[in-house]
Amino acid sequence: MAQLDGPGQYATRRPDSCHAVSRTGLGDRQPRAELQHSGVTGRHVRNGRTLATDGAIESSASAVCRPLERCPKMPRSTAPKQARMTETTYIENFSAVPNDRYAQAQAAERGYWDSEGSELLIWQAQCRFYAGRYKWEKHRDLINPFRIDPGRPGNFQCSPEQIAAAVVLDVGCGPISQSLSLIHCATVHAVDPLIDHYRELQPFGWEYFRSAVASGAEELPFEDQSIDVVHCRNVLDHTRNADQVLSEIARVLRPGGRLLLNCDLRNQRGGGPGHPYNWCRKVLEQRVFAQFVPVRPATVVDVVHHRETTEQEHPIQVHWICHLRRG
Repeated sequence: MAQLDGPGQYATRRPDSCHAVSRTGLGDRQPRAELQHSGVTGRHVRNGRTLATDGAIESSASAVCRPLERCPKMPRSTAPKQARMTETTYIENFSAVPNDRYAQAQAAERGYWDSEGSELLIWQAQCRFYAGRYKWEKHRDLINPFRIDPGRPGNFQCSPEQIAAAVVLDVGCGPISQSLSLIHCATVHAVDPLIDHYRELQPFGWEYFRSAVASGAEELPFEDQSIDVVHCRNVLDHTRNADQVLSEIARVLRPGGRLLLNCDLRNQRGGGPGHPYNWCRKVLEQRVFAQFVPVRPATVVDVVHHRETTEQEHPIQVHWICHLRRG
C-alpha cells in the first residue's frame, strides 16, 4: 500500500503488474492541479511517475505506471571541501578586523542581499513600513521586535512611550531596516557602509528617514549625546572594529539612552565570510556590560523556534538579545 498525493489517496499494486487502481473516490473529477503535464500528449507526471491518461484522468480505470527516469548527476566542485572551509577566519575577541578580512565580509554581505532579489526586499520593506503605520495609528503600539510581548523572548520589550517622539539611530540598517516601522512615531536615522548599494537594490522607504548615511559605525556622524535609542540588530559581528562601534554608540547616546542589541552566537561554528567576528556569550557580555547596563536580563533565543533557550541546548546558532541603557 503506497500513499499518493492528498489525503485518503492510496494505490494498490499487484506484484506481477505495473497497473495501479486509484481509491480517491473522486472519479474523473480528480484535481488537475496535482498533476504536471510532461509535454507529451496523453501523459502526466505525479510524484516522479509518468501516468497514461488518454487526455483525461481515469481514476477508476487502470493507469500505466512507467519506469522512472534517473536524473543526471550534477557535476560537483573540484575544489577540496576542507580547503574551501579554511579560507574563512574569525576573530574571537574585540580586536580590529584586518583590512582584507573586512573587505571579504563586505563583499559577502553584498552578495547575500543581491541573491535575495529586489522584488522580495521591496515587499519586506513595505510590510514593515505599513504594518508599523497601522499599529501606531490604530493602536498606539509598536510591532515586533520592539513591542512588549512576554510570549516573544526575541522582542526588545519597549513601551510605546519609550519610542514616541524619540530620536532613533539604526546602526547597520541593511536594505530592509526594521526601524522602518518606527518612522510613524519617532525621528529615525540610518547608517550603513553599504547604504548606497542598498538604495539601488531596494529603493522603497529611504526618503522617510531623517537621514540615511553611507558610513561605518566606527565613526558615527552624530554629535555627543544626541540620540535617544540605538537599534543594532545582527550588525556587531559584521563590523570592522566592534569595540570602537560600542564606544561610538555610548558616545552618541544621551544619559539613560537605550541600546537595543541583537547579535548571533555560534560557538565554534563561524557565520561565514560575512561575519568576521565569532564570540561566545561570556566574551560578548563582558565587553557590552562594561559600558551598558541591562534594562532586562539578556535572553538567548532559538533561531528556528523563536523560544528562549541556552547555548548548550542549541550550540550551532542562537540570537543573543538585550535591551540596555547607557551606563
